[in-house]
Amino acid sequence: MTLVFIDGFNDLESYGFSSATVLSTTNARYGTSVGWTGSGNARWDIPVDQQSDTLTLGIAVYGATGFLTNSIFDLRSDFAVTQHTTLMVNGDGSFNLRRGGVTNIGTTVAGTFTPDIWHYVEMQVKLHDTTGFAIVKLDGTTIINVTGVDTKNAGTKTVYDQVRIAGSPGWLFDDFYIKIGAGETFLGPITVETIYPNGNGNVSGWMGSDGNSTDNYLLVDEPGVPVTTDYVRGVALSKDQYTLSDLVHTDGNIVGICHV
Repeated sequence: MTLVFIDGFNDLESYGFSSATVLSTTNARYGTSVGWTGSGNARWDIPVDQQSDTLTLGIAVYGATGFLTNSIFDLRSDFAVTQHTTLMVNGDGSFNLRRGGVTNIGTTVAGTFTPDIWHYVEMQVKLHDTTGFAIVKLDGTTIINVTGVDTKNAGTKTVYDQVRIAGSPGWLFDDFYIKIGAGETFLGPITVETIYPNGNGNVSGWMGSDGNSTDNYLLVDEPGVPVTTDYVRGVALSKDQYTLSDLVHTDGNIVGICHV
């Protein structure tokens, strides 16, 4: 399993969000979810050594009644210039899988997506002019499965290098994962839980923005929008350790850990 990224949208540090992005506790699937007061998108640039022609992704999605057409996944390449593969939800609740954001290569019937409840959407897709494929799952059930299709919209690179999540009013997102490479399995409806420092560990050797090394965990413990006026700075040949809050979830398997 090559899991390269997870996020529970409990802070705004991980993505290149637009200024319209807000964290919401209203209708949140767990903790907080992310939404937009206007149009915007969240972007994750795939590191060069992890770029692949095959991606597997999952995300929790909430669309309110009266929602407009919105893209769930927007997969790009050529330094994010070329839009290759887009998964759309339409106002009638149908899904469209598109090449270049225009050409449909997979569709569902109206009413597949139900508004006002959380769904978990997953997609596995291969980038190729002739042997591309895509599998889309909604709450564990396959709703699109196409093979031998063109998923590549021009461009020169043969691997994806950016994943975007597009948002508009009425849409919320939570519990996101990305896996790379062929032959990966879907993780299903995961929950991503963010934990924060809550005490000093065994060593406090770094220098805090308050001019000392006392209770440094208080300088890096804020949830939500990060506070940039307090911080800790590394000191050569030393380290800081912190205790962390416990996980709330105690059942199921841990599939990955991401340090931010």
